[in-house]
Amino acid sequence: MGGLPSPAEAEEIWSDLWHQEAHHSTALEGITLILNEVRKLLAEGRAVGSKELKEYMEVIGYGAAAKWVYGQSMTPVWNVAPHPHAAPGN
Repeated sequence: MGGLPSPAEAEEIWSDLWHQEAHHSTALEGITLILNEVRKLLAEGRAVGSKELKEYMEVIGYGAAAKWVYGQSMTPVWNVAPHPHAAPGN
């Protein structure tokens, strides 16, 4: 009740944001994959549908770049000042 989500809950939230961001950002560039296709592609590595290879590759590239950026933005903060309720390995 209240407070920050557990690490497991936060992982699910970040994963959902990652899929939605990859979908919306690449859609702005003209990629025609729907959100469910992006989810399958990024989560399972499966190309669902019959789009051009360049569309799948752009989504994969964007997804990898976004994940790298998320890691870069949080790692320095947590190395210096981890959340007081965080435990090693969570």
